[in-house]
Amino acid sequence: MFARHFRVRQNPFYALSDPTAIYPSSELREAVQHFCFARENKDSIMLFTGEVGTGKTTAIRAMRAYLPEQAPVAMIQHATLSPDELLEALVEIFAPGKRTRRSKIGRVQRLESTFAELDALGHTPVLFLDEAHLLGDDVLEETRLLTNLRHDGHPTLQVCLVGQPELAERLRTARFRQLRQRVSVRYRMQPMSIEDTSLYLIERVRFAGSDAPNTVFSEEAAESIHELSGGIPREINIVAAHAMTNAYVDGSFAVHGAHVRAVQEHFGYEGLHLPKPSEDVVPGPATNQAPDKPMTVKSQRPLAAGLTGGLRTRSV
Repeated sequence: MFARHFRVRQNPFYALSDPTAIYPSSELREAVQHFCFARENKDSIMLFTGEVGTGKTTAIRAMRAYLPEQAPVAMIQHATLSPDELLEALVEIFAPGKRTRRSKIGRVQRLESTFAELDALGHTPVLFLDEAHLLGDDVLEETRLLTNLRHDGHPTLQVCLVGQPELAERLRTARFRQLRQRVSVRYRMQPMSIEDTSLYLIERVRFAGSDAPNTVFSEEAAESIHELSGGIPREINIVAAHAMTNAYVDGSFAVHGAHVRAVQEHFGYEGLHLPKPSEDVVPGPATNQAPDKPMTVKSQRPLAAGLTGGLRTRSV
């Protein structure tokens, strides 16, 4: 509705499938850094958690973008799979067209031989399990058993568990002590800082085709969006889209603080405000911005930048 008004191709805050449209926030860069660290070390299991809307699935897309094109990757998002269905899906992904006995042992043997062949070629498959907090206990145990498959003394499959914080709580129980011991990299994603929120708004407008993306949201609007959304990317999208609609109705070519506040006042919108990070969580960068001035675009490092520095460990 407001696309022509703001001279963009589409609503900037719709989900975009284009991998180049991923905004490299500090949280996203650190998550990818942890993934790359585990990947290079051939670690068996990685654990990435975060509250609803903090960008976990986007992080998976960014991680996959760093893998070589020939890297074997499986992405499982159906959390209701049984252990047998998981094995069947992995055989279809990693060993398509090969004859396999339909028994469980036949599928495991097929995967074991396929992983060994790939390892001999220098490729280690990666299994991403999204929404992993919904997986059944038996599926998590089957996943652990798959990491027992080895070739020349090292694991031939890397597993990336991605889910909400309750997944980490489950792994702390005695039931999963063996799985927990296999987890070598843990990272919990936090909401965006106010600086990242401001730059995220600019980048989304730019991705949507604007030739002046830094003029659409004022600094006051960005601050208000960050406050109302709690810095959660999914919530930012909701608030920002409504605020642009309010500006369009108001005949304004820029979104101001009043347009954002109207989202809460007129629609009763309340963002998902998360508890503050614990003391062992290192906060992201923050800036104090003057109200209601056009934001200026700061130079952005590519997503790969900063991936070689030291890792900051976050409690999960």
